[in-house]
Amino acid sequence: MHIAYLAILLSATACSAAFALFIRHAAPKFGLIDQPAGRKAHKKPTPLGGGVAIFAGTCLPVAAGLAACFLATKGSILPFSNEALRLHAGGVMANAGRLAWIGGCGLFLAIVGLVDDRLDIGPMKKLAAQILAGLVLFLGCGVSVSVFMDSHIIRLFLTILWIAFMTNSFNLLDNMDGLTGGIACITSAMIFVVAYQTGQVFICALLCAFIGALAGFLLFNFPPASIFMGDCGSLFVGYFLAVVTALTTFLAIPSGSFSSGIPLEESAVASPIFPIAVPLCIFAIPLYDTVSVILIRLHQKRPVFKGDRSHFSHRLLALGMTPRQVLLTIYLATFCTGAGATIFYQSSRWSLLVVPAQVMAVLGVIVLLELAARLRNDQDNDPPSEQART
Repeated sequence: MHIAYLAILLSATACSAAFALFIRHAAPKFGLIDQPAGRKAHKKPTPLGGGVAIFAGTCLPVAAGLAACFLATKGSILPFSNEALRLHAGGVMANAGRLAWIGGCGLFLAIVGLVDDRLDIGPMKKLAAQILAGLVLFLGCGVSVSVFMDSHIIRLFLTILWIAFMTNSFNLLDNMDGLTGGIACITSAMIFVVAYQTGQVFICALLCAFIGALAGFLLFNFPPASIFMGDCGSLFVGYFLAVVTALTTFLAIPSGSFSSGIPLEESAVASPIFPIAVPLCIFAIPLYDTVSVILIRLHQKRPVFKGDRSHFSHRLLALGMTPRQVLLTIYLATFCTGAGATIFYQSSRWSLLVVPAQVMAVLGVIVLLELAARLRNDQDNDPPSEQART
């Protein structure tokens, strides 16, 4: 399966990068241009629509994988077929219907975001679309955030709330080149580690496609960006992460449980708090950004849904950091909060790798903050220029 994961990752990266290149040149013909104005930091008109590349880079490799699994179940000999593919092909095909529902709702939100990029339909209509997507997923294919609660109504409420909150979190987070895509990449990698350690092959394959799609897009979105993902991308990214989190089992599963047919609820050996604690650790930074921005706007008596420069990234910029330093700081913070959640599932050998990496990441954040503070002090202590004195 390692070869399959790598093939999915690389094909998704290539597909996303190709679409990003095409859209970067085609976007002006459709009026998908983000003009610099007001609170926006970019200095020149920049193409929108990069979310189409992320969506295509995620879904096309998944569709190709489904086709390969279908052929494997029919006994076809594929150039890359092996025992692992034949072993898991039946389980993947059993989830094909669910994947269709998930992809359809993702396409719906991507189109809503694309329309908003072109016409600015407003936050309430986007929120209504997110609620509708959550409702359709829950009723259509059983995607559910249960938190071990039996009530159908509570599960429906939690599912819609989680999808809407995560989608809006990543939509709000999209305020700087490379920020949303990079954080989504890191958090997806953390979920991949959990899914890999607990033997969830289906989730791992989905995440490989998604991470590859984000990587291909980031080639053109890292500052200075030549294309933005727009609401088309941020809505799809937040939605996909919400759904894949709902699908992932954050419980420690004994080896062999997935192939033996034992129900997950009967074979789980971890604490029931895992399904709550692990995602909150992994998504701590985007959730912190969303909650802190809402509280700041409420405190200042400003509309919650009206954009401003009160985000975590903007507050770091105010310290005197450069945009790239801000990105590295938030990337490291996201890694620090997320990596610890993966230790629960592995032996001390994994802990020996994660803990030092976390320490180095924390030290990196400290160094970046100290450099920003020193730069700010140097600027404050500079003698006034001749023009300022005059």
